[in-house]
Amino acid sequence: MSTNRRVTLELRTARDAEHTAAAAAQFLAALPNPPSGILHFWQHAPIFTFEILNQGQVTFFFATVPQDMVDYVKGQLTAAYPEILVKVLEHDPFVEFRQDPTPPQLVATLRQTAPHHFSLKTHQDFKETDPLSSVLSTLSKTMEGDTVLIQF
Repeated sequence: MSTNRRVTLELRTARDAEHTAAAAAQFLAALPNPPSGILHFWQHAPIFTFEILNQGQVTFFFATVPQDMVDYVKGQLTAAYPEILVKVLEHDPFVEFRQDPTPPQLVATLRQTAPHHFSLKTHQDFKETDPLSSVLSTLSKTMEGDTVLIQF
């Protein structure tokens, strides 16, 4: 079972790197699944969060994982993306969101309106475009001083 301490990893790949959605699917499939059957009453799956932070017109990618899963996640990321640079952060890059006395000007939560079996496009549906291209394109248009955090 994972400890409660969580570690944030900064993920960097080359800007012009060509990755397929299959690499992401390979990485996500390697993450531990929640226990099934009666075990789910006593055991819980470790929690992984993935964030895209745009701050000062620079985009950063992060993964926040349980401390005891850091080596495993780094290994899986390296297997899926051989040229990736993974850095364990000594500081919490999201601290300003928790300590800022002024509330955010805009907060949004996206939810599916249809049941999950009416899925959004899957990675097999994206032949010519990158599924994140529209998100990154929007982030590239932020103004100086804007901070945007997207958490998956």
